Amino acid sequence: MKPPITILLLAAVGACLVGGVAASSKTSNKPRTSTIISTSASTSTSTSTSTSASSVHASSAPPPPSPERPALVRECLEKKRDIYYFGLGSNMLRSKLENRSICGTKIQPKSFEPAVVPNYRLAFNMRGFPPLEPGMGSLEPLPTDDDDSSSSSSKALLQYDKPECHGSLVCLSADDYERVMRSEGVGNANNPNAGYEEVVVTAIPYDQRKRPVQAIALRARDHVRLPQDPAPSLRYMTILR
Repeated sequence: MKPPITILLLAAVGACLVGGVAASSKTSNKPRTSTIISTSASTSTSTSTSTSASSVHASSAPPPPSPERPALVRECLEKKRDIYYFGLGSNMLRSKLENRSICGTKIQPKSFEPAVVPNYRLAFNMRGFPPLEPGMGSLEPLPTDDDDSSSSSSKALLQYDKPECHGSLVCLSADDYERVMRSEGVGNANNPNAGYEEVVVTAIPYDQRKRPVQAIALRARDHVRLPQDPAPSLRYMTILR
């Protein structure tokens, strides 16, 4: 005698339920590989990141101390006297210099004329942002006849015909001079990583009726000075032309 269809259906449903519970039990007893891998990877990454950060921190050199400003600069700023600045690169363009102030106040040069500084060269040895801007303009000393070892730690890209550098001789008020220097990252004691330092040079105006003057120029500091000048960018050369 065949069992009723209802009984057969109930038996089938029961078997399915029992099988599902058993399968679920077996699965829960297996280690969750994906979870372990994920946790392991996370731990490994965290450890690696922590170790890497620690290594970077340990190997980073302390920032160089801020250079002392020349006595000429300190005296002019203290007594609010005009000061001569020898501009290179983009600062040979008057409109560029006039808009260098970071506080929005326009720079107002009292005079602006071409001049030459002997025993220095125009260098592009301040580390920039390669490949777009490999090197920034800087004034670099040249070796003298009584100096067998060059006073410069940076090599020029090309040989210069004359041991001199041409630029703009600008007379500025003490306040405007400080605005220009701040735009170059100079004069802020809280910024020991500034790329430039002030140097005193003798600037000779093109106008031979005028006497040479003591002026301030900017030189790349040791920690950003490249061992050899890279080729300046097209943007930089366009400004110079």
